[in-house]
Amino acid sequence: MASEREEVCVFPKLYFGDLQGSRSGKAGTEKPYGYIALSAETLLWMIRGICDEIGRNGLKKILIFSGHGGFGESAMLMGTYPDLIRLDLCEKEDGLNQHVSDPITSLGVQWAGIWNTDCPNAYCGHPPIGLTQAIVDAAVEISVQRLVEALKVLKDDSVMDPIIGASRKSWAKD
Repeated sequence: MASEREEVCVFPKLYFGDLQGSRSGKAGTEKPYGYIALSAETLLWMIRGICDEIGRNGLKKILIFSGHGGFGESAMLMGTYPDLIRLDLCEKEDGLNQHVSDPITSLGVQWAGIWNTDCPNAYCGHPPIGLTQAIVDAAVEISVQRLVEALKVLKDDSVMDPIIGASRKSWAKD
């Protein structure tokens, strides 16, 4: 959608992630999700390899785009892949945060198990009841417009060259 408004080279989607909690199955059951979870190291190695090849072919700026986010995510899915949303199932499982980890997370301590501990049904938030087509259309438009603006900035060498230069200097110090 954004590439229809701003000329960019779009590569195929990467359907892997590092959602390690999915390996054990939903809410601690032995039923697998059907999700292929790669280790963070493997995923990073693969993304670096893909980016190296993209760069070898002459592209100098690479944007890795990912989207995730509760009610907004449901709206985005409905706007882009409506066959994946089953609103009739939204209230069958509790998606509210159980706050089991609050005593430690309130102190700023985070760890990988928080998601499974606080959201045992593998999602967190209120079901998207009342999600209308107007909300869906607005969510998609806002997201696409933000991405278009980001692409324009990324393509503007007068903006990006100083940022990239400062970033390289910072990395060189480490």
